[in-house]
Amino acid sequence: MKKIIPALLLMLLVACTKQSLTAPTSTNQTVAANTAVTYKDNSISIVNFKAQPTNRAIDVAFTTLYEKNIVRLEILKGLSANNLCSIYKQEIGADSYSANVYGTSDANENGASDIYYMVKYTLANGDWGYTPVFKLSL
Repeated sequence: MKKIIPALLLMLLVACTKQSLTAPTSTNQTVAANTAVTYKDNSISIVNFKAQPTNRAIDVAFTTLYEKNIVRLEILKGLSANNLCSIYKQEIGADSYSANVYGTSDANENGASDIYYMVKYTLANGDWGYTPVFKLSL
């Protein structure tokens, strides 16, 4: 039993957080590389969500126009729309009503031609929301 616990703990630490998703608006919206996508609800306004391939990676970035009651933003990625893992996390300190830019460089180690992305946000009360899942076709 003592050997199982460390092995299980190690698996939890290295495993990706996978989630089955039902996006609030259209899922699997296919977008071309470097095409800006927008999303808006009562808690957040996202503009210019883009994924742009470079020589070695994919630059994923977005701008928020406002953030209300949000404590964390994440970018999730997957090779399918129903199996996404967090590749970027940013803790948010306070409400914002000015433009903020977030992003990361994502290695496309699998050489996939279709990659799925979405933004997830966590509210101060523990609830969370997310954008639709966008399918980037390279």
